[in-house]
Amino acid sequence: MFMSYAVYRNWDVMQLCNGVLCGLVAVTPGCGVLSPWAGVVVAILAAGLFLGLDHLLLKLLIDDVVAAVPMHLGCGVLGTLFVGLFANEEYVVDFYGVSPAVGRRWGAFLGGDGKLLAAQIIGVIVTIAWVSVFFVPYFWIMRKLNWIRVPMEQELAGLDASKYGVITTNELPVVPKPKQQAYV
Repeated sequence: MFMSYAVYRNWDVMQLCNGVLCGLVAVTPGCGVLSPWAGVVVAILAAGLFLGLDHLLLKLLIDDVVAAVPMHLGCGVLGTLFVGLFANEEYVVDFYGVSPAVGRRWGAFLGGDGKLLAAQIIGVIVTIAWVSVFFVPYFWIMRKLNWIRVPMEQELAGLDASKYGVITTNELPVVPKPKQQAYV
C-alpha cells in the first residue's frame, strides 16, 4: 500500500490486499528454507514487482481483471528463484535432511554450489512450458468459440448485478462530496 501510494498518490485498500497476497505467494516456495529476514525481503520485492507487472499489463492493454498474472506468475517466479539464491543451509539440512557431504544445496548467495538455483530455474521453465502447452490452446479455442467473455451489456452493468441481482460496493454510483466551508 505504501509503494502504491508513492506511485499513484492515493491510499488504496485493494493494493493493501494485493500486497499481502503477493508476499504470501512469493514466500510460499521457500517457507521451509528461508530465514525470516529473507522472507521479509522477498515479500517487499514481490509487492514492487506486482505493481510494475500490473502497470505493464495495463499499458499493453491486456485484460487481467483480478491481476492473476502479476500475482501468481510474477511473484511465484520471484519466490521460486529466491529459494535458489537465499535458502539457509541450516534450514535446508533440517527440512530436507540433506547432508552437507552430498553437496552445498542451499542458496547461491549464502555459500551454496548453485545447483539449487539451477533446479529452481529448470522448475520455473518447465512450469511455464507446461502451462503454455495446455492453456494457450485452451484459451484460444474458448476465444474462437466466443465462450470467454460475457455480452458487453452484462460487462458494463457488472456481472454481480446482471447475473445475480447483487450490487457490490464497487458498482455503487459515485456521489461527489459537497465542498466544505472553511472556518474563519
